[in-house]
Amino acid sequence: MYETSRQARESFLEEIGAGFFGEYLISQGLIDRTQLTDGLTAQKSLKAHLKIGELLVKRGALQSVQLMQALTEYKAGIRIGEILIHQGDIGFIQLLEALDHQQAQGCQLGEALVALKHCSQDQIDEVLALQKSLTQEL
Repeated sequence: MYETSRQARESFLEEIGAGFFGEYLISQGLIDRTQLTDGLTAQKSLKAHLKIGELLVKRGALQSVQLMQALTEYKAGIRIGEILIHQGDIGFIQLLEALDHQQAQGCQLGEALVALKHCSQDQIDEVLALQKSLTQEL
């Protein structure tokens, strides 16, 4: 049973990572929404799993040079506050309060969110693991 839940979590992390990165590619004007949707659909149907960036290059929607540059920029920009908001764990106002607390106390953002009771330590641990996996997997 543990192996199944581990596989489900890894699958979820890959899916959410592809979605985040795909949204980033759209925001940079490198692909459009249709290309992302088609790529994610193709990704699910392929037996040999390709990461979304590799798949978009293979399909001609993105050049490999563009992919490498986008990956470098994207990996540097994944923030836990954005992930928490995207997942619905906190709102924008809560993030702003935590950022103010972080600056005033000189602590990490996760510590500020827990101190303000906007998140549990378990939520912070999970989002940090997600952040790490997103930066490693893309």
